[in-house]
Amino acid sequence: MDPWVELVGALMSVCYTGSYLPQIQQVLRTRQARDLNPGCYIFCSLGSLFGILYCLLSKAPAWLTASMVVSALCSLWLLWACWRYRS
Repeated sequence: MDPWVELVGALMSVCYTGSYLPQIQQVLRTRQARDLNPGCYIFCSLGSLFGILYCLLSKAPAWLTASMVVSALCSLWLLWACWRYRS
């Protein structure tokens, strides 16, 4: 595969996975999740799980599979936080 395509994919993976970090940091700092929408994280979790399945079935690069796994874990953690830190 073209190195530029790989670079764009890697940047997408870092941005997509990293987008969860500010929300996780805020929930950990405030111990509140009342502004989180559980429906959002249900769909994010499902999307990431389907992403993992796609990666496995299509023999996608390892970095993409790893990104989907980390995204699924972040989504599931935020979904758990919606329940744990509900007001």
